[in-house]
This record gives sequence, C-alpha cells and structure tokens, in this order.
Amino acid sequence: MSMLDKRIAIAVYLPREREGTLEEFLRAGGLTPTETDEAGWIHALWPAANLITTEAKLIEQLFHRRIWITFLEGEFLEQRPHFTEDACPQEADGGMALIYALRDLCMALEPDMAMFLSNRWQDGEWLEPQEWTVMTNDAIYWVASRVGALYLNDELAAQLKNPRFAPNPDHFLAGRERIEVPKGFMILAGQGWYRFVR
Repeated sequence: MSMLDKRIAIAVYLPREREGTLEEFLRAGGLTPTETDEAGWIHALWPAANLITTEAKLIEQLFHRRIWITFLEGEFLEQRPHFTEDACPQEADGGMALIYALRDLCMALEPDMAMFLSNRWQDGEWLEPQEWTVMTNDAIYWVASRVGALYLNDELAAQLKNPRFAPNPDHFLAGRERIEVPKGFMILAGQGWYRFVR
C-alpha cells in the first residue's frame, strides 16, 4: 500500500443520548451517503471538503456515540500546496476546505468534541486506549496532543480559561492557528504549512 492509499480520519463525539442514525448525522453534517458495504461502512461524498472517498461508521460507546470518518490521505494531501518554509496563509492552503467542512459539521451536529487525526498512525487502534480522556472530558489532554484540528464545545473550552485545569494555557496554545466558530473553540496543530502537523 502506497502512502497515497493510506487513510486518515475524523472522530466526532456526540452525547450518548443523541438520537439519530449515522446516515442522518452525515447528511446533517454536509456529507452525501452513496452506499453501505458488507462491513457496515457508509460510503459518502463530502463536497465541501473536496473528498470523494469517505467511509463512515457509528461506534456506540459508554458516554458517547463516535462518528468515525476516514478518507484517503493522498486525496487530502493533493489539495495542499507544495512544502514551503515561507508563510502559507490559510487562503492559499486547499487543505483548509476540510477544516471548514469540519467546522460546519460541528455547528450542525453540536458534538462535545471532534478531531481531525492528520497523522496516519493516529488510527482507531491509537485512539481507543486514549478515549477515557474523552469520557472524562479532559479537554486539556487533547489540546496538548496537537491533533491536526480540534473542536471543543463551550463547556469543554471553558477549561482553557480555568486555572484549575490550565494554569498556563498559552503553553498549549502558542504558535497555533485558531478557527473562528460561532460557538465552542477550534484550534489547529500548528501554523503556516505546518498547521496540520505537530
């Protein structure tokens, strides 16, 4: 399998009591389901993110319903500009289409937390042992983890202003681009060309 065939993912954590089917959640979030395969994955187009190879599953957990959306890493990387040490403004980075699409999905679904896992080793096996931090609402852990993009709802974002949780929030937030959202908080892993990588 070449690098361009590897898959990266987005995880969206809805409250456990949120009712609805995966297809309903995907449509509300801007994706267009096309088929369901034998393994139960829903294949969908995500026009706003310029992605045509997404596959999604709904994973029922103790405190959350996790929407797991995967897509080809190569399809995402092809949208990004060639590597540069110079300033790489967001408007020049085609990869921002995914981030804006994720932002809009979060505004539509109002999850507790959502993350873009931009490194291919951040797969389901990597995520599962750390999900206790999602169950315990440990927002600081995920801010410090510097995943490609992180969305927190208002309640979790409040931890960043609470000295009991974050005595020095600038330590985690410095040198990182933020995405304006009507509610909640959204931040990228870094800035410039490195905005999605730690």
